[in-house]
Formats: sequence, structure tokens, C-alpha cells
Amino acid sequence: MTGFGSALRFILAQQRSGSVRSLARRKNLTLNLRKKRFAADLYEPRNTVTDTIVFLHGMSPLGISDPRQMKAAAALAEAGFRVICPEIPDIRNLQVTGESIEVFIGLVESICDNADLCSNGRVALFAPSFSGAICLKAAADPRIAGRISAICALGAFSRIERSLHYLMHTDDADAYARLIILANFLPRLKIGKGLKRYYLAAAHDNWNGTASRNENLAGFSPTNMALAEMKRLTAGQRRILQKIENDKPFRRELGTQLLTVMSDTLAAYNVAEVAAEVRAPVFLLHGESDDVIPARESTELYPLMQRARLVVSPFIGHADTAVSLKQLPDVWRLVLGFAWYFRWART
Repeated sequence: MTGFGSALRFILAQQRSGSVRSLARRKNLTLNLRKKRFAADLYEPRNTVTDTIVFLHGMSPLGISDPRQMKAAAALAEAGFRVICPEIPDIRNLQVTGESIEVFIGLVESICDNADLCSNGRVALFAPSFSGAICLKAAADPRIAGRISAICALGAFSRIERSLHYLMHTDDADAYARLIILANFLPRLKIGKGLKRYYLAAAHDNWNGTASRNENLAGFSPTNMALAEMKRLTAGQRRILQKIENDKPFRRELGTQLLTVMSDTLAAYNVAEVAAEVRAPVFLLHGESDDVIPARESTELYPLMQRARLVVSPFIGHADTAVSLKQLPDVWRLVLGFAWYFRWART
């Protein structure tokens, strides 16, 4: 199948209202790495398959069971690929750690070495947002750089500190992403001691609330886990929460302070620093009005790559894998972008 044919099948598959099973065969796997076991899903097309895509899930509490992830993975299988979706617990649990990059590199090596999962020893990578940055960092690592055929990074960042600055300084920035940042890094400051559990609960509430309002997702209801955590806090801690929420200058200053205690994370996720070392062709797709990671992150990454294609579209949201045919004014650029990625993914 040509890259163009794969792109059309991928996009058309996402228009169907049927179940994942109507698009691909799905089964559960276990991947072993350093005496640890990692859950994974395998999606295979109904026709012959020769090439493998490793699809790393985003920061969803459902991990590889997120319905949007499942639909996109099945659509990639419909495009003619074997799709392996490993689940990294830290990412599913909304933890931002450099260790996730090391785990992903190890999982990619394991998949490439398994002839039943990867017949030619090379894989393409596909991931949204934060996980897109993990894929780019991993692909620059000498251990697997030569084993990556292509990368599709949806709404990725070039430097995590600029995304943090945006989330803490911009009123319209995505609340879910801001809550994740606060859960991971605020407890490193004296002012944030004891607040991690609250912010993780608030992030889950935000995710569930958003999912309950999404007409394409069924079975989700709003939650209020943060209220139970709030009751555990002291009066002083509650005042800090209110100040972060309502005092914009204070929140912006807090963002600056956070940068001073996250040097390990800044170094681990500096994609721009290693962009030139990524040998594989990279398809960067970004929503023009992305309220989590601004589109300028991809536009600034693009010229740093050895081989890359960039599409910034006003018709997709943050790290969106779904392309609707209602987006006809822009759909041709999206088709060509995915066709370019799929063509390289078969080499």
C-alpha cells in the first residue's frame, strides 16, 4: 500500500462509528524489561502486515485503554500496520519523570528484537503531546536511533520550560496540563509541601469532567475527588490553593520559582538540544490554537530536524489524532502530511 493510500485509510477509519474490532484485531501483550512487566495492546490489520508502529499513549488516566487512543491505534492498523501500544505506568499516573524516556527506549529495543512483533528490526513511532517529546528524545539516543524508520509527533514541545511558562502565565491555558505541572513540581518548593495528592485528584476530576462533556466518549461522569483531598489540608494550605487559582501575578511568579527546582526534568526533556541527532524523518503536526503546548514549539523544532515535515492546522485541537472530513479546507495538507509519514514508516 502506498503512503497516500495508507493516509486515506487512516483518516477514513476515524470517520466510522463502529467499534475498534471492526477496524483491527486487538489483543493484550506483556512486554518484559529489566525484570519488570509492562502491559501493551497489539492491533493488527485484517490484511497482510509487514511494518510496525509503536504508539506511545499520552497523559491520560486510562493509559492505553483511553477510547481515543484505541480508535487511533485501530485506524493505524487499518492503514496497514501492526501497532503496538506499550503502557508506561508513570505516564498513565500523570508523573513527569526522565525515567519514562529510559523505559521507552528499553521497550522499543525489546520490540525491535522480537521477530514476532517486528519482522525487520525497525519501527516507526507515533505519539501525542508530552509523549511525542519522549519519542523524539528516544529517537536521538544512539541505542535505537538506527532502528527508527519515522516519527509522528502530535502537539509536541521543544523545551518543557517554555510550555510551563505558557501554562502558568496564560489565563486561557489548559487547566488539566497546569494541574499536572503543579502536582509534579509544586511539592519541590516549601510552599507546596503536602499538595501533590490534591493536585493529582484535581487533574483526575478535570479529565473526567472533560470526558463527560465529550459527545464522542461514552460512560464518563464528573467526579469530585479533590474535595476529599481538600478536607485533609490545613487552613494555610487551602489559602495557598486559592492564591494559585485566583492571584495571577502570584501564579506567574510561582512558575518562575518552579524552574529553579526542576533542572533534572528540564535537561531530560530538552528536545531542541538533540533534534539534529534524530536520523529518522519526523512529521510534526500541531493545532494552531493549541491551549496546552503552543504551535510555535513545533515550528521552532522543524528547522532543527534533519528531515521533517510540518503541518500547523486551525482545524485540530491539542495532540489530536482524529482528522474529520468536515475540515475540508485543510484536509489535503493533513492527508499529504500523513502520507509522507506512512511512506517513511514502510522503509
